[in-house]
Amino acid sequence: MKKRLFAIILILAVAVSLFAGCDEIIKKNEQRDYAQIAASVHYDTTVNGRQSHQTSQITKGDLATAFNANGYLYVNYYKMTYEEACEYILKSLAQRELLTLFAKAYVINNKIDGLSIDKLPEQVAIRDLLTPAEIDKAIKETNKQMKEALDAEIADIIEDEKA
Repeated sequence: MKKRLFAIILILAVAVSLFAGCDEIIKKNEQRDYAQIAASVHYDTTVNGRQSHQTSQITKGDLATAFNANGYLYVNYYKMTYEEACEYILKSLAQRELLTLFAKAYVINNKIDGLSIDKLPEQVAIRDLLTPAEIDKAIKETNKQMKEALDAEIADIIEDEKA
C-alpha cells in the first residue's frame, strides 16, 4: 500500500514538474487573444533602384488598448456607434503603422546608400540612423504637437461642461 501511494505521488510530482515550464505550449486565452493579428499594413517602395516591401501588423491587444483609452470619446462626443469607433481607431492605428514604414524607408533612402530596407528591422535601429540633433528636433516637435492637441481637448471639455 505504501509503495502504491509513493508511486502515485512520484508520478504526480514528475507530471507537475514536466508541465510547469509549458506556458508557451499551453497559453491562456487572454494571451492568445491579445496576440492575434487584427490588421496588416503593407508598404512598397523603391530603395536604391530596388523594389522593397515592408509589412507591419496590428494585434487585437493593440486595438483593444487604443479602444479602451479613446473609444468613449468617439462614442460620447462624436456620437459614433461602438462599431464605427472601433473601425475608426483601427484605421488610425493602420495609418500610424504606415507612417512608420514610410519614415523608415525615407530615412534609409536619404541616409544610407546600399542598405536594403528589407533588412532594416533585423540589422539597423531607426534611431541609429538619425543624428542627435534630428532626434532632439523630432522630440520637440512631437511634444509641441501633443501639447497643442491636449490644450484643444481640455478647452473642448471645459466648453462642454460650461454648456
